[in-house]
Amino acid sequence: MAFKGRVLSKPIADPFFHFYHSSTIGYIEKVERISLKDLKKDPVLKDMPIVRKNMQGINGTRVDDFYIHCFRKILGDTVPSYQKTKLKKFKVTVKNEIDVEEKMINPLLTRLGIKKEDYTRQFQARMGRKDKIIPDYVIYPRNKGMPGYESCKIVIEAKYLIATENDMIAAKGQLISYARRLGAETALLISCQEIYVFQMSSKFKKAFYFTWMDLEDTEKIETLKKMLSIK
Repeated sequence: MAFKGRVLSKPIADPFFHFYHSSTIGYIEKVERISLKDLKKDPVLKDMPIVRKNMQGINGTRVDDFYIHCFRKILGDTVPSYQKTKLKKFKVTVKNEIDVEEKMINPLLTRLGIKKEDYTRQFQARMGRKDKIIPDYVIYPRNKGMPGYESCKIVIEAKYLIATENDMIAAKGQLISYARRLGAETALLISCQEIYVFQMSSKFKKAFYFTWMDLEDTEKIETLKKMLSIK
């Protein structure tokens, strides 16, 4: 059996459920069940991380707005969502990390007003006497020719997918280590689905979250520019 409903309240932390948040759900209706086979046939939903994992560990899994929009179309849902979001499908095909960099991150940097000469890709910096770190993007690099003293304003690490909590922990750890070594004010973790922003002002502990759908909105782009201190 399958059901659909509408979120009636914003989620809150429930002290009786350590790993979960809770919210009020209403307008419950029974709907036709959508099988895993059907999801894998769908040109969009087949790329959803939980579908790629064959729905393993589905409890508590976050589903991005874009995929929710697709589900609603399949179900013929006419109930307005809790937040009105302008959605449209990207006209790019992303199959790996390089595609994320070339087709998503590079255009985003252009929209943010960051020129090609303002950043270095695969930047190498000394880490100790022998080791090096190689972030995917270093924005406004400084001290390039001074081994051990390299620094920058913004560091970006690209991933194709961040499908599990372990993926997130590993990717964030890698990114923050780069940011601390380079004295970056801001660190971005970017996948084909989302953008996480960490700032030195919060000791890189608090993450701000954007979906690519969010960044279709000019106001959200301006918000991101302010966070990155780009004029």
